Amino acid sequence: MNKYKIAVIINIFILIISILLSLQIKMQINQLNHDIYKIEKHITNEKATIQILEAEWSYLTRPSRLSMLAKKYLKTYKIPNKINDSSFLMLLNK
Repeated sequence: MNKYKIAVIINIFILIISILLSLQIKMQINQLNHDIYKIEKHITNEKATIQILEAEWSYLTRPSRLSMLAKKYLKTYKIPNKINDSSFLMLLNK
């Protein structure tokens, strides 16, 4: 009977340890699932932001807009046929 009691106590001890380990693993899995959810949500938000930025970039780099801005802000120079042309060298030095 004494051996039987020791076996029962050991089995109960093993059962309690198994339950505690199972609960700890379950909590870790829940935390990891929560982390995955947050990361996936962040990825979705970043993808939406990228789409918005791509749309803005397309709008800002329209050829008609760039042409208008180039005419407004860029000086246009006549490019000479010869590189050693003195008028071209003067333009470069400005």
